[in-house]
Amino acid sequence: FIRFPVYGGQDVAVAARLLTRQGKEPRTLQVAPVKDGIYQAEVNLSVSLRDDYLVAIDATRGSEAAKALVPFRVR
Repeated sequence: FIRFPVYGGQDVAVAARLLTRQGKEPRTLQVAPVKDGIYQAEVNLSVSLRDDYLVAIDATRGSEAAKALVPFRVR
């Protein structure tokens, strides 16, 4: 799991995507709230090949948007 805080209250829409080093999107990740302002996305490593990846996290509220990129490597 990747857990991360999201600020902005209840009206924030949160999404996460798994990206390869080449920028391809092998899958969209399911995002679930854990508690107030804390969300988690499950990254299933058992089906991933060895490579470098990014988890792209997008949070939007109305016309405001924020993005974070979390890099990791599967060896």
